[in-house]
This record gives sequence, structure tokens and C-alpha cells, in this order.
Amino acid sequence: MNVADQGADETTFVHASQLTWDLLPSEKGATGLGAMPKGLLRALLLGDPDRPGLCIFRMKYPANFRVPPHYHWMAEHTTVLDGEV
Repeated sequence: MNVADQGADETTFVHASQLTWDLLPSEKGATGLGAMPKGLLRALLLGDPDRPGLCIFRMKYPANFRVPPHYHWMAEHTTVLDGEV
């Protein structure tokens, strides 16, 4: 997949303090997030998680947050930046 085809043809640097965090699950009806416990935060960096194609986002989980069993209809790569899994 060519990231330029996904609208990523320019480089933009954003400091973590500039990210916009959305509380999930939200009333927007984000795909598959209805099963997640409250308190989950997501900052979307690129793409649309409800549509096919490249999507990059950051997640923040509250302490002791438990992710229920679920599946993803697309490939997913996870990196822990702080804390433990």
C-alpha cells in the first residue's frame, strides 16, 4: 500500500501536547468500540478507522483498563509507549 495514496504525501510534525483526544466510545458510533469500557482516549493521526485504508492513531488507557476480547477487520500494529500490557 502506498501511503501517498492515503493522503500521506506530506510530513507533518505534531507535539504530543497538540493532539486532539476523543473520548471513546462516543456518540459518533465508531466501529467496534461500543464494547469497550468507558475512559478510552484516541487521537487520530491519519485516515479514518471506520473505512478501509491506512489509519494511524494513538490510544490512552486508564490505569487497570481491561480490553475485552474483540477482533479487527483490518491489520493492526500496536506499540506501547508508556506503561505495561
